[in-house]
Amino acid sequence: MVRFLPKVLLSALLAVSFLFSATARILEPAADSINSRLSSRASTLSRISIDTFYVLKKQKAVKIILSDDIIDYPLRNSDLEYFSGIIGRYMPEDLREYGIQLYVKDRPLSTFISGFYSGQKYVSENRSGQDGRRTPWISRISGPAPEEGLYGRNIALWPGHGYYYSNTEDRWKWQRAPFFSTIEDLLPQSYIISFLAPMLENAGATVLMPRERDIQRNEIIVDNTSPYYTERNGDRRNEWKDAPGPGFAHTEDVYASGVNPFEQGTARMVGCSLKSPSSATYIPYFPETGDYAVYVSYQTVRQSTDALYTVRYSGGEASFSVDQRMGGGMWVYLGTFRFSKGETGQGVIVRNCAEKSGGNGVITTDAVKFGGGMGNILRGTGTSGVPRYAEAARYWMQWSGFPEEVYSLNNGNDDYRDDYMSRGEWVNDLCHRLAIPVDMALALHTDAGSVLSDSTIGTLAIYKEESEGKIHYSDGRPRIIARELADIIQTSVVEDIRSFYRTDWTRRALWDRSYMEARVPDVPAVLIELLSHQNFPDMQCALDPKFKFIVSRAIYKGILKYLSYIHDVPYCVQPLPVQDLSVRIDGRRKDEAEVRLSWTPREDPGEPTAMPSSYIVYRRIADTAAAAAGNIPGFDEGTPVTGTEYTDNIQPGRIYSYRVVAVNNGGQSFPSETLSAGYIPGSEEVLVVNGFSSVSAPAPFPVCDSVTAGFDFRADHGIPYIQDCSYIGEQFEYLRQREWIHDDRPGFGASYMDYGPAPVAGNSMDYPRIHGLALMRAGLSFSSVSLGGFLNRDYGLEDYPVVDIILGKENSDVLNGTMYSRLADYCREGGNLLLSGANIGKISAYDSGRSYSGSVMLKEALSSVKTAASRMEALKDSLSGSADTALLSKIEAAARELMEFAGKTAMDLDEDIISMHRESDPDFIANRLASDIFNYGWSNGSASTSGLVRTVSNPSGLFADSTYTVDFQTRPNPLTYCVESPDAILPSDEQSFTFMRYCGSNTSAAVAYDGDYRAVSLGFPIEALTSQQQVDDLMREVIRFLLGY
Repeated sequence: MVRFLPKVLLSALLAVSFLFSATARILEPAADSINSRLSSRASTLSRISIDTFYVLKKQKAVKIILSDDIIDYPLRNSDLEYFSGIIGRYMPEDLREYGIQLYVKDRPLSTFISGFYSGQKYVSENRSGQDGRRTPWISRISGPAPEEGLYGRNIALWPGHGYYYSNTEDRWKWQRAPFFSTIEDLLPQSYIISFLAPMLENAGATVLMPRERDIQRNEIIVDNTSPYYTERNGDRRNEWKDAPGPGFAHTEDVYASGVNPFEQGTARMVGCSLKSPSSATYIPYFPETGDYAVYVSYQTVRQSTDALYTVRYSGGEASFSVDQRMGGGMWVYLGTFRFSKGETGQGVIVRNCAEKSGGNGVITTDAVKFGGGMGNILRGTGTSGVPRYAEAARYWMQWSGFPEEVYSLNNGNDDYRDDYMSRGEWVNDLCHRLAIPVDMALALHTDAGSVLSDSTIGTLAIYKEESEGKIHYSDGRPRIIARELADIIQTSVVEDIRSFYRTDWTRRALWDRSYMEARVPDVPAVLIELLSHQNFPDMQCALDPKFKFIVSRAIYKGILKYLSYIHDVPYCVQPLPVQDLSVRIDGRRKDEAEVRLSWTPREDPGEPTAMPSSYIVYRRIADTAAAAAGNIPGFDEGTPVTGTEYTDNIQPGRIYSYRVVAVNNGGQSFPSETLSAGYIPGSEEVLVVNGFSSVSAPAPFPVCDSVTAGFDFRADHGIPYIQDCSYIGEQFEYLRQREWIHDDRPGFGASYMDYGPAPVAGNSMDYPRIHGLALMRAGLSFSSVSLGGFLNRDYGLEDYPVVDIILGKENSDVLNGTMYSRLADYCREGGNLLLSGANIGKISAYDSGRSYSGSVMLKEALSSVKTAASRMEALKDSLSGSADTALLSKIEAAARELMEFAGKTAMDLDEDIISMHRESDPDFIANRLASDIFNYGWSNGSASTSGLVRTVSNPSGLFADSTYTVDFQTRPNPLTYCVESPDAILPSDEQSFTFMRYCGSNTSAAVAYDGDYRAVSLGFPIEALTSQQQVDDLMREVIRFLLGY
């Protein structure tokens, strides 16, 4: 039955409707102001409108309904005040005394305000044990516990995509197209494994990843049935026995989908005992010296407790306490350690005497895995054929023991969808089945899109509040806290990029969108689209290791601040690496020497809490014979130090290497560069100066405009930090007009895929060891110092007959005035110099015709003087018939004086001006340093593409065998950084001469000077030579010349 509304009620509703329409038009200027304010904060396609309103007469308030677009912006408490004020200003006069209530999505707009940035304390009706401090799942016993860092926190972290099997195409392929020498499947991975994950772990967090993190291609597995496995029982009444339930067994070379290796074998179990401990030992043979990730596995059983794990590696031992009540039946990462080929006693020992167990409960042990390995999951007719770190998450999850329902959500028919769908399910399986209290999850991606201008696409953050109709996590916490997480991290990233790298970096939207990686996890999760891999300005940043460090540190700081806010605990940011490190032999005795280390802390201008309170000095000891064979051991577990100096005793005939880490209550910094020292009793000592500490992106194409753009890999592939896993091949498409058609035809920015997947070696920060080893094999001792320590301190050089300066691929302002004066004084006292680097010519280049501002002003003034003189001559000519002779003579003399001034006097003045400017011109100083001190000049910067250099006859007899050749890498490779554009340099003095030339071009590669002192300069880096034997041979001959042997 239809009921009609009473006329009075109908009239009232019509009146309200009329009022809404009128007010909506009145409030359009307010909406414009709101859009203007927020558009300056983030770049989105959203347009905010005031959709409707209600007049609440009893409450004397106006309820404003804003369009949903407003929550695409980061919002602060100050915005509410501004919005209310600006809306109130445009309200009808009779409503201006009413309060303003702002709503969106039927909820107060304050729901979407960042509490952290608004200075509010987080209040939740249910923290479900997530608040305050937490006992860590995995703790490194020998390291400090950063109580104001991320100690005890478990963070799920992953890069996007990965190599996968295409069911429709029946082939393995990348999920994204190759742009600008990389691919999204690997680029975010390079941020995470080299920068972000180590930062989080340095802060005390346990980081879980659904993709393999280790780039080591070797994989060694020792199971409890292996001959490399042994047991020791501490008590006959408490012996090792089989654990209930299945365990790991490596029974297949390849695994079909659905086969779980953690259900193919058995595990072992023993009761805990502090008095009579039992142990299980995993001691494999390592086929190659290198860094290996160490994973352990165990089963979680009814009485599980903490187990004690000890990793014995080539640098010492590291011990861990692992709470086995969680994480059973998967690969559990302990850390990455260096193991030496063939050395016995290396591996893992698990004991039942962890202090946290109190001697109660049981521990289990299963397999131990060393290294990342190659993909071994069978799809279609074969495996991927690539290292496991390059594969998509789906395959690692299977190898790590996760159920098929976690990683195969499409019945085995769509690996592409499986990959992104499985990551959230993996997080939930960690939390629920494996009982790991995951605090949050973060997915790092890059996006598509490009512009013709120099602007960046920038950073987008994505979260999802509602999932399956629910707005709370299963532990009762509101899902809206994921917005807080996303906002804090996005803000941190954008602000740090703008502060330290590119001031105009674009902040994109803060999206509430139904992306599975943000929606499915049952913990706060955020997906960060960092930048566009298709936009050249973005990629100029993305490929720079300095940018990677800044971004990763910003994400780490965002996570730290979010967890501090949510759990209401103070935070402290881990320090930056120390600087100005020096390692010098300070005391000599027959059977040993003393070395003194010193350094200075580095301030973080953006984080006052990041100052160090102490330090850890790590030491590595290598025998010269083993080091010459490439068998370099790892560093020890470190020595805590409270000040900025440290003294150590070293034995003769061995190389001691040191690096320093800064520590505070928030965690540890990245390590300093590595410096070394070696002592031979009775020998002379060389000072090695490490001037190569830079990292960089590839060189831009010479012409980057609206038509062409990209990277010039012939000039420079860039310098990774340590090593990079994201390079796949050079760019070949430079025309901007080329559009993306499909991933195999990606258009502008397209790159070859002919490299790897494999790491590209970068700046190892460890080159004094290579030079020092050659010096020791030539019979000399050596100390080393960073360039900063050499220049910024009163470093006495009188004790060193030779100073060896390493410049590698450094192209910054290193040949400066301080170095000039220091080396000039040193050489006047008879000191000798060795300089090597790929850019020693380029950084000394100077245009003698350079114009300076003073000269330009003088030329303009002289032009005016000459004009005045010409006018005076014209005046004299015009008066010649009427004026007296004396006046004409004065005019003529004045004109002549002006012309003379504009001539020789002005030339002298111009020379003085140029001389004054040159005194502060870094290019001129570098040029004079090269010419006056090292006695070489620059010829060209692309002297060789082969990397072959040969000796030639010369006055000094350097290299009597004039057919001797050395070589260096000119292409990316896993072993050493490549030198694409070495310098040709020429003698600049009568007493300097060429003694090596590049094969092919026959241009001068090395110059020696034999005058009041001796100097050798090489246009290629010594440490980049392809073998230590080549380094030894070259250094021995150069030292013989420098010391006059």
